[in-house]
Amino acid sequence: MLPEQVAATHALRVKIDEHVDDTVRRVVARWADVWDTVAPLWAAAAQAAADDPQAWKIARADRYAAALSATLEALQAAVEDSNVTLTATLPDLIADTATGYADLIRTGLPDDPDALARLGVGFDRVDQDALTQIVARTTERVTALSWPIVDEVHRVLAAQLAAGTVLGDNPRTVAARIVRLARDPIDMGLARALVIARTEMLDAYREAARHAETAHRDVLAGWEWDANLDTRTCAACIVMHGTVHPLDQSGPEGHPQCRCARVPVTKPWRELGFDIDEPPSSTVDAHAWFDAQPDRVQRGILGAGVHDLYTRGLVDWEDLAVKRANPGWRDSYTPTPLAALQPA
Repeated sequence: MLPEQVAATHALRVKIDEHVDDTVRRVVARWADVWDTVAPLWAAAAQAAADDPQAWKIARADRYAAALSATLEALQAAVEDSNVTLTATLPDLIADTATGYADLIRTGLPDDPDALARLGVGFDRVDQDALTQIVARTTERVTALSWPIVDEVHRVLAAQLAAGTVLGDNPRTVAARIVRLARDPIDMGLARALVIARTEMLDAYREAARHAETAHRDVLAGWEWDANLDTRTCAACIVMHGTVHPLDQSGPEGHPQCRCARVPVTKPWRELGFDIDEPPSSTVDAHAWFDAQPDRVQRGILGAGVHDLYTRGLVDWEDLAVKRANPGWRDSYTPTPLAALQPA
């Protein structure tokens, strides 16, 4: 990655993160409305249990049934509204990716407009129909992944409440537990919705970037995996940082919510006809970066067991990341678990 590409990559990441973070804030606000709506109903159901010590099987109570029905209705509305919010953001995210990626590709070439013109390099080749299809596919995926949240929350809600009503011998303790157990599955649904929102928006950005690269394959040799090298980055992303992949390969195939980026790798300048030496790459050697970190940082990233195997030379650097199949989603690179690394 050339020095100018570092700045261009950062600028594009900031723009994409703005779209993602704004959408996440709006989804969180919408799900907060769910609890605000149904909390009084659960409080009333809980109070009914406290007022009647014999009402241990609260699942049969009319107030419980009303609270559960209202919760499911509110969840369905929240999922639908969240999906509308997310998919409405996608066209702008995709458009900003196309524009930002044109700048990113440009920074990988010499700053010589005349030479670029002679080479026939243009930066407006991205197929708009392809970008529209990315929006449509992402919308379909978000919808397919989001709707099961309602059924999952319903199942957990019913199971937790059924268990909660037979715990303890104090009706008021049971009443407080009912409200808490009603809130937990809703929070679980929100967490799941946020993972879907972040992951699918970032994957849409990467797919738009891939199309931009494909449109400029005459000057590009592939793409480079770019991760943030810091203590919050997982071992798999650190290991994959700096690896180069074919243009047609999707990716980076990171874990859910992974914020790694793909950076276009330009063909050698002399191969393109430029009689000029290229500046040295600014890509940080991830292996060297990791080995330079204090032991406490390395252990925090790898975990104590994996770190012990690594420092003893029992596993290689490339062994620390593994590609896993995820039916219903996509393959992704994740940190290799300790059990898979331990000698037989």
